[in-house]
Amino acid sequence: MPHHQTKASLVSTKFLPENSKTYINHPKYGMLQRICTVDENKDMFASLYAKSLFFLVTAKDTDIKYEPMGSKEAKTLLENCLLTLDQNQRSPEYDQLQSVFHRTFS
Repeated sequence: MPHHQTKASLVSTKFLPENSKTYINHPKYGMLQRICTVDENKDMFASLYAKSLFFLVTAKDTDIKYEPMGSKEAKTLLENCLLTLDQNQRSPEYDQLQSVFHRTFS
């Protein structure tokens, strides 16, 4: 899958609460739902229609970059996010992300 870059016509996800459901529209693959925040400008998303399609989405200013990820890579990234949350302290975000992990990869 090639990388796609488009102009952002939506609110950057970095300003939204982690527990909110965030959706964006991929130009080719349709609606994507945020799985987790990776860092300040990057979030992992999954396709609503084909649950095995994952994207690392980078939002900078008005540009959004979609980087496709394989299932193994997405699973590893999500596991790393869970480890980071668990090391900081067990929280509602950890429980929510763990639930997403089990729904997505079980």
